[in-house]
Amino acid sequence: MGFSSRSGLWVKGNLHTHSTNSDGRLTAEQVAELYYANGYGLLSITDHEKLTKFSTDKLVIVPGFETSVKGTRLNYDYHVVLLNVEDVDHVQKLRNCIEELLDFTFESGGLAFIAHPYWSSLTLEDLISLENYLGVEVYNTGCDVECAKGFSMVHWDGVLVTGKPIYGLAVDDAHRYLTPPIDALGGWICVKTDVPSIEGILYGLEKGLFYSSMGPMVEEFSYKPGVIEVRFTPVRRIDVVSENGVGLSISLDTYEYFRKFLSTSEGKMMMEGFEAEFNVENGVENAYLNAGSFKLTLRKTEDGLTTLKLEKYSLKKYFRIELTDSKGRKAWLNPIMV
Repeated sequence: MGFSSRSGLWVKGNLHTHSTNSDGRLTAEQVAELYYANGYGLLSITDHEKLTKFSTDKLVIVPGFETSVKGTRLNYDYHVVLLNVEDVDHVQKLRNCIEELLDFTFESGGLAFIAHPYWSSLTLEDLISLENYLGVEVYNTGCDVECAKGFSMVHWDGVLVTGKPIYGLAVDDAHRYLTPPIDALGGWICVKTDVPSIEGILYGLEKGLFYSSMGPMVEEFSYKPGVIEVRFTPVRRIDVVSENGVGLSISLDTYEYFRKFLSTSEGKMMMEGFEAEFNVENGVENAYLNAGSFKLTLRKTEDGLTTLKLEKYSLKKYFRIELTDSKGRKAWLNPIMV
């Protein structure tokens, strides 16, 4: 199980944004031009309760819209992004029942994901009980820059620990675009597809053939029982997130401290039984640790950590990889159920 950015077609995209057809400050055509000019190949303009139709040959445009549904535990609304769903009128009849809305979307060949769980004050119970949805927004640029509620990793992990394999999506949810606080170009997905088409994109999304990012790029990922390998652009922190207190976090600070600690006689004595090697070649440092119960291999350049290989590490129910670069920008791989 895995992927490489060197094989297949990878498309950068934003799946949640708004135009003047609802409450955005740019027209649909201007939105498309902005994203195209910044290297995107995929866009969905998801205006509130409105299907915004327009055409361009510069990007793959997935039709969709955002709707709100009553019925959360705290008497707020779910906000749901519907992709490849065009029957707005029928959706309006389902806005009192989230389960019926998600069932309709699934049966219609569309995909639904839950927008900004943190911003919406959703509880874990609001999400755990649901079926037929792709995932949650793990990052929302607009919610981040407006009110510091853009990250929803806790909601994501709360569902994953129940055994429900949902995905995490980074989006913009842009309204202002180039007007402060700037809410565009901050979060995106990179999806693998054989064909740059709506059908190809939807297939890649449904199968989880994408990762989400605010900056770091994932170059390769592979998993087989007992072995995780990931290669990426330089980061300052790697997190392997799993059930409850299970997992592993490695930062540049931890790496440097551990390296210095092992160079002292006290460190060698305290870490007796551990095997550790550090080799530098052409400015690249390779570190290897055999802790007995698991093995860890890292690669580090002057700009940060670039490779992780983790062997025989005990993980429960699921794991996901989260990366953080020197600017605090994150990237998220979709979970693997173990």
